[in-house]
Amino acid sequence: MARHAKIISQGNTATEHLSVGVLSLCYPLPAVRAVVEECGKMD
Repeated sequence: MARHAKIISQGNTATEHLSVGVLSLCYPLPAVRAVVEECGKMD
């Protein structure tokens, strides 16, 4: 059976669908960590 693509909402809530794991597939993990730390979100 075919699956339908999930529709991701526009705006700030779209970032809720991303994870560091997904970002690290596109960007080197040290670069992702540096940006997150620079934003003050390393909790």
